Amino acid sequence: MSIVIPRLYDAHDMPRATSAAVETLRRRAHADRFLGLVLSDRHEAQWEYLVGLVEEGLDLDAIFLNVMAPTIRQIGVLWEEDRLSFVDVTTKSAHLQQLMRRLASELALATPRTTRRLLLAPVPGEQHTFGLFVLAEMFLRAGWATLVEPAATWEELHHDVSTQQFDAIGLSVGSERMLVGIGESVASLRAAALSADLRVFLGGWAFQATQEPLERYGADLVETDALAAIAKADILCPRRDCAVSGCRSIPEGLGIDSG
Repeated sequence: MSIVIPRLYDAHDMPRATSAAVETLRRRAHADRFLGLVLSDRHEAQWEYLVGLVEEGLDLDAIFLNVMAPTIRQIGVLWEEDRLSFVDVTTKSAHLQQLMRRLASELALATPRTTRRLLLAPVPGEQHTFGLFVLAEMFLRAGWATLVEPAATWEELHHDVSTQQFDAIGLSVGSERMLVGIGESVASLRAAALSADLRVFLGGWAFQATQEPLERYGADLVETDALAAIAKADILCPRRDCAVSGCRSIPEGLGIDSG
């Protein structure tokens, strides 16, 4: 099956050339080029392209947010349009996760040790998880000990927070239909938590579309921008107030159950 490579961004109606506009166009070109490499399954070319971006001066956060995250979103769109199979989406997402971890391990600066522990998970039933691994890597680089549960049930999440000390749990919600009952689920997690001061963070595409007031969900933080979420999480849980000690990163080999 041939796939016409879609453009991730529409560059028309751009203002006259300014430094900001030129930079925006450059980011979009990077994302479009990387998407083409992913769709063609040119694995080594993908790695070489990302390394080239680093050599051009892009930091890892910019690569994760402006190149890899738009790519996985577009892969999801192609799946929804029946232009990619579920197997295609799963294998491409898994490979992108490997690239992300390789970048972080080979090119990133050493992450400072921390006592803050964060549990990240999609809401049970959510199928799109790659963005969560991107976010996990960014939290890890920002000094959080981060554990990802990519396919946990509500019962398993309750078990995690009731048997382990976490400073925060972050839940990703990809579609509005998954928002039903989130407020009750947040309250239930708090009640089950071993830590009396457990913070609850919510994010994901669903909150960009919903018209409901965000405070109804009972979370400490609702944010759809990754960098803003990390900055606000640092305020909500400064290092000196962390509940626990020790540092645990994302386990090696942790799989993605879907795109």
